[in-house]
Amino acid sequence: MHRPAEDSPVLLTARAAIVVTMGGLIGAAVTCLTYLGDHGLAAAALAGLGAGGTSILGLNKVISS
Repeated sequence: MHRPAEDSPVLLTARAAIVVTMGGLIGAAVTCLTYLGDHGLAAAALAGLGAGGTSILGLNKVISS
């Protein structure tokens, strides 16, 4: 079994993983709610991507302070 070296760099920090995961969950929730309200997949996808990206920026500022 291969074990990574103790001093090997990590792919993502715990903080970055939390921010990206929460942004993805927020984007998915907005996508689902928009689709249920409008029944347009394109509009729901655009709303979800916009909300996910914006929430990543917002969460990054909130968690870092």
